[in-house]
Amino acid sequence: MQTRLLHVMITGLMLGCAPLALAGADEDYDACDKSTLENVLDVCAKVAIDDAQSTGNRAVALTNLSWGFIEAGEYEKAFQNADASIKLNDKDAVSWNNRGYARFRLGKLDEAIADYAESIKRDPKYVQPLINRGEVYFKRGEYQKAASDYSLVIKADPKNVDGWNNRGAALQRLKQYDGALADLNQAVRLDPKYVLAQANRIEAYYDLGKIDKAATEADALVKLFPNGGDAYNIRSWIRKKRGDIDGAILDAEKAVSLSPEDASFRDTRGAAFLAKGRFADAVTDFSKAIALFAEDSSYYRQRAEAKLALVDLEGAKADADKALSMKPDDADNLKTMNTVQAAMLNANGRQVSPEVTVETPKKPEATAPAKSLPPGRRVALVIGNSAYPDGMALPNPVNDAKAVAAALARLGFEVVLATDATKIAMSDAMYQFAVKAEGADAAMVFYAGHGMQVDGVNYLMPVDGSAENQADLKHKFIAADAILDDLKTVKGMRMLVLDACRNNPLSRSIKVKLAKVASRAVDNRSGLADMKAEGVLIAFATQPNEVAADGDGVNSPFTMALLQHIETPNIEVDTMFKRVRTTASEMTEGVQLPQTVNSSTGEFYLKQD
Repeated sequence: MQTRLLHVMITGLMLGCAPLALAGADEDYDACDKSTLENVLDVCAKVAIDDAQSTGNRAVALTNLSWGFIEAGEYEKAFQNADASIKLNDKDAVSWNNRGYARFRLGKLDEAIADYAESIKRDPKYVQPLINRGEVYFKRGEYQKAASDYSLVIKADPKNVDGWNNRGAALQRLKQYDGALADLNQAVRLDPKYVLAQANRIEAYYDLGKIDKAATEADALVKLFPNGGDAYNIRSWIRKKRGDIDGAILDAEKAVSLSPEDASFRDTRGAAFLAKGRFADAVTDFSKAIALFAEDSSYYRQRAEAKLALVDLEGAKADADKALSMKPDDADNLKTMNTVQAAMLNANGRQVSPEVTVETPKKPEATAPAKSLPPGRRVALVIGNSAYPDGMALPNPVNDAKAVAAALARLGFEVVLATDATKIAMSDAMYQFAVKAEGADAAMVFYAGHGMQVDGVNYLMPVDGSAENQADLKHKFIAADAILDDLKTVKGMRMLVLDACRNNPLSRSIKVKLAKVASRAVDNRSGLADMKAEGVLIAFATQPNEVAADGDGVNSPFTMALLQHIETPNIEVDTMFKRVRTTASEMTEGVQLPQTVNSSTGEFYLKQD
């Protein structure tokens, strides 16, 4: 979720805000002069085209009409009326402001900024164009310029809650959290019912790592404002971040029901649908968000991710292009474009094998091998677990598993796929894989989901995994060593890929419990322990004892990087994983650095021309 600014209040009827040439009034003009949003389009239209009216009266009518069309969402008509008003009276600050806002909503950001500057020049005490220009800067990612404009608003009107809220939002984006919280607190002091400022403050707490405080305040905000869409919207965002995707969807649906025409609420629900794997629903919400507010590149980027998951490569490419054209330097836009281009490159010249269609199978299913198999027999086991209970759910592992399974099928692997698997289902999948893998020329095991280490032993967590003691770990979890045992019967290349270092709130509580009963010290390090096995290539999503990101997109950063390179022809597998390492590191700005330990001999190519 992006920090929301107060959506602009256009003030075309504030005739006292700028000197207007008000000539002699008659009944029609009086009605236009006193019009409200409900009747402005009707009563001012007469005055605007009445040649008997003075130039000043017609300019006022056109300004008011531009305001009415803005409120109706008809921005081209709003622009035309404000433009006509300026031609009649270019001294009116309100007309310049309204034309600027219409241009902003039409995606003409540079022209909008120029109009706001003209409005400010004509009436320096008129704060609305400063607020509006700040929003343009904010949307363009120029947060320092936005903060400067909001500072001018606050200087001119110290009680302007929008100025305090918006400057707080800009400072938050600049990671100046002390200043952001001070501004947001002031906005709330000025207006205790200002839900948006409280929602932005909750997001700032989350960014500062005060996750429990953010969650508690989000719950309190919903109770305090049960009809406030922003309250449900921020709680939905917090719940998604904490892995409670179903709860996030419920809150987002409530927000949308309260304000169906709010683009930010549609964005939040679309992101929750994306995390849940409801890609068609995500496309619908992002499309509505774009229709409501077409100037946010993240809407196009996320719709591209949803279309990519639906294998709509052309649609994904168009949206990724649009997002990148709007914000060329945005890291997320660049990452999405790279992923889309990789998918299109892989699909070029061949028919894309369909991805696994079963969302959450009770038992693992096998995908058919590709029609044109590389030399030798290839087998893979792919497991993705997302639906963990008690706030531990992860948005991406099921998506990761399905995408990797589809890629491996295209590479000629016979794939055993298990998603949201219980301990029984994981064991069953491992059995099927072990039977098929015996004597195979190549085998890969890919796991995405929660993993943890205890006393240097790595465990993979089924969706029904829980542990009170050491015996529970052995019998309710899957030891990674058990998978290595299954790989021993493979006669050729053996690969174990673990995207399983994701932050697991259960691991700490388990280790605390085990420490009370264990006869030796319990390892309290995060992530997975280092592993080595003779003749096996083992790829970790990050360094030993470190936590990997699940990611905000369709896939985790590691899996996105893997999918980008795994089907590249004519590169040896060791080199391929080095490229994955580089890409994942770039995606996470160096925070996540995958590691590969390879004790296999000889060379192996996943794809050769």
